[in-house]
Amino acid sequence: MNETATKPARVIGINQNENIIFAAIKMKAENISCLIVNDDKGRIAGLLTERDIANCVAASPKELENIPISRIMTPRIV
Repeated sequence: MNETATKPARVIGINQNENIIFAAIKMKAENISCLIVNDDKGRIAGLLTERDIANCVAASPKELENIPISRIMTPRIV
């Protein structure tokens, strides 16, 4: 069996009101490509991926500090 298949997974989340820059820094520090987004009550609100951030940067590069994650995240996860 593959070694990575036996490692326990860590779920890393972020509040939906944080900005894009904070999320990108957290993803880099944790060496991950997505974050579970939580609402103010700690419930899962969506998923934020590298692609979500890249699309936002391409569309609004000067406004990143003012854009909450909730505006660009994928709100429905199956």
